Amino acid sequence: MKNVRYATLTVARNEEKIISGALDSIINQTIRPQHIVVVNDGSTDNTRSILNDYRVKLNSKYGNDFFIVINRPNRGFSALGTVIMADVYNDGFKVLQKFDDWDYVIIVSSDTRLPYNFVERIIPRMNGYGVASGTAIDNYAFERLNPEAPQGASRVIRREIIDGIGGQYPRTYNWEGSTVLYSWYKGLKTGHFPDIIFQRARAGSQGHRRNYIGWGRGMKDGGYHPLMVVVRSLKLLILRREVNKAVKFFVGYMGQPKLKNPPAYIKN
Repeated sequence: MKNVRYATLTVARNEEKIISGALDSIINQTIRPQHIVVVNDGSTDNTRSILNDYRVKLNSKYGNDFFIVINRPNRGFSALGTVIMADVYNDGFKVLQKFDDWDYVIIVSSDTRLPYNFVERIIPRMNGYGVASGTAIDNYAFERLNPEAPQGASRVIRREIIDGIGGQYPRTYNWEGSTVLYSWYKGLKTGHFPDIIFQRARAGSQGHRRNYIGWGRGMKDGGYHPLMVVVRSLKLLILRREVNKAVKFFVGYMGQPKLKNPPAYIKN
């Protein structure tokens, strides 16, 4: 495991109460990353100061390129559920593209708590996978319905997948799913490993914070067939009894126009 080379990428906006837990879980890995990149998305609380403290402390020990903070201006609202989130992450990817010393990037959300041996356990299982993740305790019951779906938090992405989509996320509603689609296009698997468990500081954060209209739009931008959207809508209705969310998801898909010039890995 000495040859494992990876970087982490985190986006944070007004996360002063929980960001330290995510960063500490990265720092305490049995295999240290080459780079920890954090995009501070215009925080108005103490997040920026906390990140600066980590930067000063860690870079004095591991070098100036170890802990990298990118401070974006405050736009006045959260980018969650919008294509702006792709821009936020891409600020981090642009920095990482300057380095050739990583083979994987791990997306660590600000509320993620990785077990100390997460990297040690998941990287050896990436053979044949383009994108994979662990499984959040609070999301397991829903996410396990699709074994090919990696979770957003703890998502491990091969560098060749990032390079294959242009070195950064596309500015579409399917920005996050682009790495999954490109992996399939290249004949690689995707999924999450149920036995590699991580925690979230916000219980059920994925379901509660998701923009369901944006999710539907992302399915359209990803070229997904309408039948798949119907099935997912029914799962929300029947398994989770989320009528409002199911409707928003379906409306988001139906109201989103097809991409005019989709990349080759999207069947549009």
